[in-house]
Amino acid sequence: MLRRINSQFTGEFDISGVMTVHNEENFLPFSLYFLQKAAINELIVVLDNCTDGSEEMINWFKRNSTIKVYIIKVTKHNWKNPTAELAQLAFSKANGNIIYYLPADNIYDPRIFLINWTGLDMVGFFHNGYDIFGELNEKLRANWLNFYSIMLRYVYPKLRRKPLLVGNIFAFKKILLDDVQIFDEPSWDTSFLRIAFKKGYRYKLFTGFRNYHLRPVSHLMKSGREQFNLGYPLWKILGESILYFTSQILKGYLQESKRKRMNLYVQT
Repeated sequence: MLRRINSQFTGEFDISGVMTVHNEENFLPFSLYFLQKAAINELIVVLDNCTDGSEEMINWFKRNSTIKVYIIKVTKHNWKNPTAELAQLAFSKANGNIIYYLPADNIYDPRIFLINWTGLDMVGFFHNGYDIFGELNEKLRANWLNFYSIMLRYVYPKLRRKPLLVGNIFAFKKILLDDVQIFDEPSWDTSFLRIAFKKGYRYKLFTGFRNYHLRPVSHLMKSGREQFNLGYPLWKILGESILYFTSQILKGYLQESKRKRMNLYVQT
């Protein structure tokens, strides 16, 4: 039985953007530039022990933007995976009934904030990689990753007969937080969407927008950790590592496997 969230979600939405920041001064000029005219009511920024110019950049954006900006400074972590903890904190402070998670190292297509939410409870947004500071070989690898990802987004739903749940840039109706928990794990965003989908919340992946991840190769270890938590077999990870010409996915997969075994050992 699909869960349907109706109530107040029949007209205009109040949209909260959420961004967690840890020393992102190289990427914030790009992400904040594309947020200047975004159709959001507020931006909640969690500054995580920033020692570079990130805080000054966020303060400049706060002074010069028409968007309400709320800044939370964090100096201590209680979770093993700080990004999940920071996201949970930011989500709890959001005032909008729609929440967008906006990584600080991404460029966002302004159209993602104008989608039609009729019949939807949560959405994901496909993104391409553009290694803006990478060497030529890294840029070529990023282009190959984009080609593979484009193929994956078409093939995966047909093979698995279920939608491709994409974290990174995603959005959801705030009321989901009453029913779906943020877990203390590296792939917290994908797990959040996966659990919500299993509970019957309605999901759609948007693939037609121009979103860019500005350090795609470094994102591959996170992909490996996510795929372990999603139960993907090792042979698939090996094949993907060969296709990507990198061991980063396999490293992330094995690290997450080791972490889970250590947690089980401690518990017993």
